[in-house]
Amino acid sequence: MTIHRAAKRGDLANFKAHLQRTAFINTANIFGQTPFLLAARGGHVMIIEEMLRKLILQNLNFLVVIKKY
Repeated sequence: MTIHRAAKRGDLANFKAHLQRTAFINTANIFGQTPFLLAARGGHVMIIEEMLRKLILQNLNFLVVIKKY
């Protein structure tokens, strides 16, 4: 199952598994749809929350690295 399909179906377990394996969590599929768009269209709030949580953590980690230098 792809991250896009997990987002579209609201499959939180598979979505979290994809989040652990990749840094590119909001890339478009061949139809131009992102996991965020698919989750939002389906009303899958928990998927959106997980995606936002990962993006926030990535940005915080980036800022910590920048601040060190």
